[in-house]
Amino acid sequence: MVRSRRDFWQKLNEQYLSSELAHIGRACEEAAKGNVTPKQAWKNATSAAPFDPKIPGSLKLRGSKSTVAGPIMARNAQKAAKLQAEKVLLDEEHERLLSRRGMTEGGRNTAVAETTREPSGEQQFGNGRGNEPGDRLWSYESRRHEPRYQDLLHEDARRLQELCHRKRMMDRKLKWLKENNLPDPAKVAKYMTRVKKSQERDPGGEMYPPPFQTESPNVKKETKMLSQAERDTLESRLRSKIREEKKLNVRLLRQSEPAVGEVITDPIARHRAMRKLRTRSIISEHLDGILTSNSAQIMWSMLDGASVSVAKIHSEGPRGTHRIFYNLNSDHDPEEVHRKLNILAPKIRSLLAVKLNLGRTPPLKCVNDKTSIAWN
Repeated sequence: MVRSRRDFWQKLNEQYLSSELAHIGRACEEAAKGNVTPKQAWKNATSAAPFDPKIPGSLKLRGSKSTVAGPIMARNAQKAAKLQAEKVLLDEEHERLLSRRGMTEGGRNTAVAETTREPSGEQQFGNGRGNEPGDRLWSYESRRHEPRYQDLLHEDARRLQELCHRKRMMDRKLKWLKENNLPDPAKVAKYMTRVKKSQERDPGGEMYPPPFQTESPNVKKETKMLSQAERDTLESRLRSKIREEKKLNVRLLRQSEPAVGEVITDPIARHRAMRKLRTRSIISEHLDGILTSNSAQIMWSMLDGASVSVAKIHSEGPRGTHRIFYNLNSDHDPEEVHRKLNILAPKIRSLLAVKLNLGRTPPLKCVNDKTSIAWN
């Protein structure tokens, strides 16, 4: 009786090991006679007595309910034996076809017949285990006669991918430069200087060169410096011309789209207006509470109980200074309340920054609504 699954597989492995040892002994005896090669002797030994585990049909594994292991293992062993026999038949058929291909050449010797056979795995890929045609199945890189990109090693494939990526990026950059036809002041200045020299050069030339005494010793150096100065001047003029064209184009691109009635069509201006409106609404929503009920320190210690209500908030932009127009609803001195509110504005800004988390809380400035109306 098998105690556990481990004992079961242990006994099965022992049977397989004993059968392998028997195959090895049988193959060695047959190869020692010298009639066949060691590889053929091993094939004959394995095909003559395939592995057949001896498992009784009534054997049950401990821990299983009603699973009968004997018939299942016997069936698997039969399938393995059939596959092994089919593999042996395929190898023999392959060798027979190769020998027939060599015989069809007619009139050739054995060496020519050997060259007509398919190359082995070692000849094809350089990593085969033997010289037999069947050993090419052990090749783990490729089975093709000409290995391709998929057959590279990891490092080679990674390097090839990197080079392909760089080539694609360079092709895109060159295509973009050709399509945009970007100006090159240095190149244009050099071309203009070359054209000017060719026009100034006399087509016929002098019959005799000028005498040596008429030339200064540094004439070549002076000519080179003069031509370099001309090129620099032309390049500077071309750069200034390109700069002026860019300024004109930027001025045209930065022009905002006109509004249709009261509807803002420019996307940037519309976004700024929406941010400005959102900031105003958030500040006005919390400002009344800060000035009236949230802090007794602000209401009594700083404003002396003055009743203040926010009328409106005006700003040029979402981050600019926000002018708070307020109304005084008590009998306090308006000028004194106005002075205290301007002193209190930085503290109100810090309270709004802590509570609202606007990213950058805009600075505040308090303006009396009635005074501003009378002044306007």
